Amino acid sequence: MQSLLGLYQLLNGRADLPSLRGVSTSPDILLHVVRHIQAHAPRRIVECGSGSSTIAMAQAFRAFGI
Repeated sequence: MQSLLGLYQLLNGRADLPSLRGVSTSPDILLHVVRHIQAHAPRRIVECGSGSSTIAMAQAFRAFGI
C-alpha cells in the first residue's frame, strides 16, 4: 500500500492505473521505475509490456515534463 501511495504522490495524484493484481507489475516495482524516470529523465524507453508498467511510465513522462 505504501508503494501505491508513493506512486500517486510522484504522479501528482493523477495515476490512472489498471488493476495491479494477478500478473501485473507490483506497486513496488512501478514505484522503482517511476523514481528512475524522475531521477534520470531518459529520452527514450523500450517498453515490452502492455499493461500497468506502460501506463505508469507514460504518466511519469507527463508528470515530470519529459
